[in-house]
Amino acid sequence: MRYQEIFDKKNIVFISYISFFAVFCFVYFILSTKGSFYSGIAGISLIILYPIGAFLYGYKTGDRLRAPLAGIVSYAFLILFAVLSISFHNPPGIGNLFLFAGYHLVLLIGLGMIGFLASGKEKVYQAVAGLLSIAWILIFLSGIS
Repeated sequence: MRYQEIFDKKNIVFISYISFFAVFCFVYFILSTKGSFYSGIAGISLIILYPIGAFLYGYKTGDRLRAPLAGIVSYAFLILFAVLSISFHNPPGIGNLFLFAGYHLVLLIGLGMIGFLASGKEKVYQAVAGLLSIAWILIFLSGIS
C-alpha cells in the first residue's frame, strides 16, 4: 500500500469515525465507573449516536464496504468496555454470557445493515435504513436491565 492510498479521504473519514466512538466509549466507561451523573447523559448520547452515525456515514460516503464495517467496529468498543465493567463488578454465568453475546450480535448486525443500506443511492434503501435505526434504538433500550 502506498502512502497516498493510506491517507485517502475515505480512509481518513473511516479512522476518524472509529476514533470518535472509541474515545467516546472510553469516556463513558470512565464516567460510569465513577458513578457520575454525566455517565447517563453520555449513555443516552451513545444510544442515539450509534444508529445516526452509521446512517450518516453510509449516506455521506456511499461506500458499501466501509459503511457496514464502520458501524460494526465502532460498536465493538462499547461491547469491550461493557465486558470490562461487568467483569469488575459481578462475573456472569455461562447462560448470561450467551444472552449478552446474542443481544449484542443482533445490534452489531443491525448497525452494519444501517450503514450498508444508507450507502445505497436508492431512496427506498435509505428509508429502510432510517426505520432500522429507530428499531435499533428500541432493541437497545429493550435490553437495558
